[in-house]
Amino acid sequence: HKKLMLETSREAQNKCRQLTESVDNFAAAKKALEPKGMTVVEADVAAFRKVALENFNISLGQGLSKVSGKIFRIGHLGDFNDLMLLGALSGVEMALGLAKVPHKAGGVQAALTYLRDTAPGARHA
Repeated sequence: HKKLMLETSREAQNKCRQLTESVDNFAAAKKALEPKGMTVVEADVAAFRKVALENFNISLGQGLSKVSGKIFRIGHLGDFNDLMLLGALSGVEMALGLAKVPHKAGGVQAALTYLRDTAPGARHA
């Protein structure tokens, strides 16, 4: 969990901060976040979360405060490891497809590759 938190926290915090600042304006959010690798789409977040829960038994959190209803969160209550992350990402990617939310497929494979290549036993050149 600490590894995941350290490797994603700065980038995730910056992206979330930018999203919060521009969430009232879809065009501004798209302009601010897409150059940083995030995909910004207009979608019914509540409907997506319902598809995820009903089809894959994954309960995704709603955004809080200013971003309520505009983003979803993967909650973990402080107990999280690489395999749990992969399960959550798999559920999200499957639900995005089933809900027909435009997205870039392959996030799970990218996560698998990254986690394998950065595992403690990985051979580093």
